[in-house]
Amino acid sequence: MPTDPKPTNPTTNSLDVEIKENSNPANTTYAIYNETNGNYIDSTGSATDTPIYQTTSTWSNQTAKNLSINKKYKFSTKAKNGDEKITSNSPKSSGLYTLAAKPINFSSTTITTSSVSFSWNKNGNPDGTIYELNNTTDNKTTTTTNTSTKSDQLDINSKYNYKLRAKNGDNIFTDYTSTNTIYTYAAIPAQVVSSTVTTSSIELNWSSNGNPSSTKYKIKNLTSSTTHTTSTTSSVFDKLDLNKKYNFKLQAINKDGISTNLTNTTSIFTHTTVPTKPTKKSASQNS
Repeated sequence: MPTDPKPTNPTTNSLDVEIKENSNPANTTYAIYNETNGNYIDSTGSATDTPIYQTTSTWSNQTAKNLSINKKYKFSTKAKNGDEKITSNSPKSSGLYTLAAKPINFSSTTITTSSVSFSWNKNGNPDGTIYELNNTTDNKTTTTTNTSTKSDQLDINSKYNYKLRAKNGDNIFTDYTSTNTIYTYAAIPAQVVSSTVTTSSIELNWSSNGNPSSTKYKIKNLTSSTTHTTSTTSSVFDKLDLNKKYNFKLQAINKDGISTNLTNTTSIFTHTTVPTKPTKKSASQNS
């Protein structure tokens, strides 16, 4: 009786099977049985209900084909001598998994100021396949058996690179997907106030609210329909009318060009001029 065969060289849908002769002569023929699927393997590697007997030189590490992705397979063999006498099946081989498939359609689904959610297509992998999301910017990994996950505790309006891979039951990883580059959202500016007001100009200041110094801000003068864009936390609107109410709203823009919601309206009046000193009329002017 041959000893247990050895499965090798996994792909996503095939395994090679090495027959162990156990000192049988070269003219001994063998049949290969897929213990997992309950069928024999024919000379092309396909499944068959009928045992196919060949010498080891003819089998030559026969490939079992059309197997399932990321599934554990075991095999056995049996031998036949020149008198057509057949042994019982060998012991089962140790199990070997086919490879997992590289996930596809890897993309972001939800972005916030501090997190990014992703989803992907499992590409034929069975339930229970482990996926590893790699945040290469922070060198952090997240593992899941779902086809979605979240990366959190991120910085506001910052660039992050992600890639994804799967692994099979023998801990062999697929190649990574292409890198997915994401910018977290900017935060809505806070504490919008006027710092300097004249008869013809208004200077606005605001808090970055955690945005990095490279963040751009768009300030809208709703009254005169003008807009300023700046990377600082202040802006001056000039050439304004005397003693007039101006309404402003403000938003931040992340590095992908995505704007936050607008702030609440901030209303400010320009100053009036100081009245001139009245002059006294002379007696003759009053008569």
